[in-house]
Amino acid sequence: MIGYKLRNFMRGRYGIDNLNKALFILYIALSVLNILIRSQILTVVSLLISIIFAYRFFSRKIYVRQKENRVYLSLFFKFKSKFFDLKKKFSVFFRRIKERKHFKYRSCPHCSATLRFPNKKGSHTLKCPKCGGVINVKI
Repeated sequence: MIGYKLRNFMRGRYGIDNLNKALFILYIALSVLNILIRSQILTVVSLLISIIFAYRFFSRKIYVRQKENRVYLSLFFKFKSKFFDLKKKFSVFFRRIKERKHFKYRSCPHCSATLRFPNKKGSHTLKCPKCGGVINVKI
């Protein structure tokens, strides 16, 4: 009986999407932070976020809520792609640190490409895969 009434009430309502999930997670995070800090500003902000969440959840304007979600997703994926580009740059840096005992890195004087060669004493002759230039390196 209650399940039927709940299903009937929710018929035609928007429900949950990615933006609502993000709002809910933000609400939980701010609530936990508010427990630790006890700030009135955090209380008001978390209350506003919960109101926006409830309004979007029970809204019957499905097209408008979908449009809001598309805008959120486009902004989210732009941020995510920039974050992963940054992560990729740092992963190269950390890989170099991890491999510093076994490899050395030098840049090609002709094309500025980064070349990796074994960390063994002596003279090394490297051929750049990008430009084909030959480089002599001594360790």
